[in-house]
Amino acid sequence: MTAASHKLDIRKKWWSVTLDENLVECRATVPREGHDRIKVLAGLLGEKLPVLVGKLVISALTMYERGVEETPRIEATPQAVMARDAGGSSYSNSVDDLCRSILSSRFPDDNGAARMRQCAMVTAVAVETAAGKKPSVSTIAKLTGNHPSQIMLLAQALEDRNVLLRIHTPNVKKGRAAKMLQIRADAVAELGKVHVSATGRPIFADAI
Repeated sequence: MTAASHKLDIRKKWWSVTLDENLVECRATVPREGHDRIKVLAGLLGEKLPVLVGKLVISALTMYERGVEETPRIEATPQAVMARDAGGSSYSNSVDDLCRSILSSRFPDDNGAARMRQCAMVTAVAVETAAGKKPSVSTIAKLTGNHPSQIMLLAQALEDRNVLLRIHTPNVKKGRAAKMLQIRADAVAELGKVHVSATGRPIFADAI
């Protein structure tokens, strides 16, 4: 299979999942500068580029038909909204508070070493996010010198406990999508709820 045919197969598979009876594929040609702006917007909204172009066209068409002159509203995907809220907050809980909660937790399957690794994980995500980067499993693995599979296990455990979000983000690298890691804005509170559900006790039981 040639590289061109492989890309075509991937494209066909993507459209077979994306298109439904209400969607029709339509090519669009835009100036390069406009294309770059649309790619940025697609990343912010967590939307596939072809789908976003279609939404922009329909919004502009609706405005033309109604004779109105106002900025069209393009809704972000639910995951993008969660990522924006998480990234835009000061973690309403600080990373210090989050690490303190993780270290004080006593989940049945954890030991002290596991809690230390979880603290290191959220700290790495926070540091990369504060630097304006988009941390992912692969970038954190590279940053810390770990195998991606080890970082994936940590990310999944923290996602299950409502500490991390893994946000599908298109066009991270030349058309390639990836799942970016974000600390939830309500991570401390959510971790506490999961802890009570798993152990029957609040994390800081002695303080209550």
